[in-house]
Amino acid sequence: TESVVISIKRKVLVTTGLKEYQKLKVHEVADILGADIVDTFTADVSHLITTCDQLRCCPRTAKFLKAVATGKWIVGYNWILRCLNKLQWVDETPFEVMGFVSGDSTTLSDGPRKSRENAHLKDSRPFSRCKFFFFGKFLPPCAPKEELVSLVELAGGQVLTHYPQRADCMTLIVFDSMSNPNCHPKHVGACLIGTVPVFWVLDCLSFFKLLDLPYE
Repeated sequence: TESVVISIKRKVLVTTGLKEYQKLKVHEVADILGADIVDTFTADVSHLITTCDQLRCCPRTAKFLKAVATGKWIVGYNWILRCLNKLQWVDETPFEVMGFVSGDSTTLSDGPRKSRENAHLKDSRPFSRCKFFFFGKFLPPCAPKEELVSLVELAGGQVLTHYPQRADCMTLIVFDSMSNPNCHPKHVGACLIGTVPVFWVLDCLSFFKLLDLPYE
C-alpha cells in the first residue's frame, strides 16, 4: 500500500535538469495540489525535483549541492508523476535520490538521505568544525568562487578572508584544480592547516560527510 503524505506546511518546489515539458508537469501538480515554485534555490525550498537515472542518481548541479547541504528533499521527477496520478502528495521516500552523476561517473553516495535525516542537527553538517580559504581564481569549468563560498557556508563552514598562518581548528586552503592544474597554494607548515582541491569540497557535500584529505 502506497503511503499518502499529510502535510500542513505548504511545499516549495525548485527544479534542476528538467526539460520544459517536465517543468510544465511540475507546475500542473503545484496548481492542483497547492505548492509554490521558485526558480532559484532559497532557504524556503522544501523539495528539489530533478532528473535521475535507474539507480536514482542525478546530475551534480549547484542546486543539488545546496539541497544536500541544507537537508532538503531531493526527489526524482517520477515523484511528480505519481502525485499527479494519485491527485495527492505521496511519500517521497521511494523517489529520493540515492547519489549523483559527475561526468561519466555515477556514485551512490546516500548523501541526500543522510542530510535530510540530520537537518535538525546543526553540528551534523560536514563543515561545521572547519574553516576555509579560497586560493586563486576559480574559472570554468570550475564553479565560481562566490558559489563555492555559499556552498561551504551552507554546510556549516567558516570562510576566511586572509591566507591562514595559524589555526585553532581544521583549516583548509581550497585551490582550483579544474581550470588550472598547476595552481597550488604555498605550504604553511602549521598544525591543522591543509590544502585541498575544489573537487574534494564538492565530494564532501555530495556524500554529506567530511572525507579523508586527499594525498597531493
